[in-house]
Order: sequence, then C-alpha cells, then structure tokens
Amino acid sequence: MKTSNQLQYQEFLPSSAMAQYLAGHWKFVVPVNWDGPLEHIAPPDGCVSLFICKNARHHFQLMGLLGPQLNMLETTFMPGSVYWGIRFFPGAFPCFFDHEIELLPKQGEILPRNEWFEPFLEHLSPDFEDAELFEQNLLKAKRKEPDLEVAKVVREIVKTEGQCKVADLVQQAFVSERQLQKRFRKAVGLSMKELARVFRLRAALAQLVMQEQGVLDISFDKGFYDQSHFLHEFQRFARQKPDQVKRYLRSIQHHDVHW
Repeated sequence: MKTSNQLQYQEFLPSSAMAQYLAGHWKFVVPVNWDGPLEHIAPPDGCVSLFICKNARHHFQLMGLLGPQLNMLETTFMPGSVYWGIRFFPGAFPCFFDHEIELLPKQGEILPRNEWFEPFLEHLSPDFEDAELFEQNLLKAKRKEPDLEVAKVVREIVKTEGQCKVADLVQQAFVSERQLQKRFRKAVGLSMKELARVFRLRAALAQLVMQEQGVLDISFDKGFYDQSHFLHEFQRFARQKPDQVKRYLRSIQHHDVHW
C-alpha cells in the first residue's frame, strides 16, 4: 500500500491452507497529517476479528478482539494510525480458540499483551502485508474442524449474499431445526437469520458505494419488498442515510476488496 494523504483500505486473501478458516486480512491507514481524530464507520461482516494498531506518532501499539456485529461499527482513529485485522470465517473461530463468541465485545476490546494471540503477532511483517508466518502458526494451534452442518449453512448464506430462507437452510440439514439453531449460534455468534441480514445489507451497501445504481434498483435487486423497506432496514443497519454512508466510504481509497 503506497503512502498517501487519503484514507487507505486494503484486503489480502488468506493462503489456500487457511481459506476455509479465514475470510482474509485487512489493513486501514490514517495519514499522519490527517486533521484531528477520524470518526470512522465500518459495516459488519459476520466475522470474529482480531485487530492490532500501531501509531508511531503517539508511540503506542494495541491489540484487540471484536465479536460479530449486526450494525455499523462506529469508532475513533488517531492520525498516523495503521490498523491490521484478521477475519475468521463465520463459524471458524472456535476451531482455534475456546471462547464464547456471544460474549465477545461488539465494539472491540483491548487485550493485555500477554494473553491469547500474543505469540502469533510477533510473526507479522512490520507493514502487516505479509501474514504467512502468522497463518502457519495459527494453523498449528487449530483445535478442531468446523461444524459441518453449520459450515454448510454459512456457505449458502455467503453464496446467496443473504438472500435465502432459513426454512430452506433447515430443510437441507441432517439435524433438527432446534439443534441447528443452537449449534449455529454457538459457532458463529449470530443466528442464521441475523447472519443472512448482515450479508444482504452488506451486499446492498457494496453495490451502493461501488456502483452508480440508485436505491430503488438496489432494493429490488437485493430482495427487499420495496424502497421503503430497504431504507428502513438500512437505517437500522447503518444508523445513517445511504447517501451519508456512501459519501464517507467513497472518501477512502479501497484496494483489492473481496469480502
């Protein structure tokens, strides 16, 4: 990622060995000369995320953990901050760490340097863009494989961008609806309906920001009843109007976005 006076966001695909466990890595850079603290918003992605931040200007480094969310994340970044994050594919976090996902923080929690992920972080490159050694060490720490029934549902939700019915997902499973719902929430941290909602609105947001389609076209393309229904759901999801979110996200230079 080149040095710039603009906000910079970039994504990196995981290695083939980690593709079923990780949605990928991301990097976000706030220029040193940015005018004051940045009030940042980021759409939910259905993932558990580990993130770290370095700020040479203010001489600090921190590490944190973020649980899956249903609404837009709102946070403040300082000028000169470089953030890096790794997204665990929905349902894959329990393969590596024994923590209850539903109890993970929704706005990010700063972790003590001597706990959980510290041994892995020392293998990251200084600019965060090469995570090969990090992934290799994470793979060695794998405790178990993903829940197959949960993974099957997650793949369908991702493939359809949330435009699927829970009843159809349940019908394809080899366990009862009650068991599937329980296992899904334990592994993902969200219900099937909640994850589908996140992906449908995230896909609508990507279409809004990256393309020139209007709200009406997006409403029908993404399976909402009408424009009013889409705007109501978007307002709950983003806490802002579509044009406001679009204006801010378009002020960021995006590179290699895939998730």
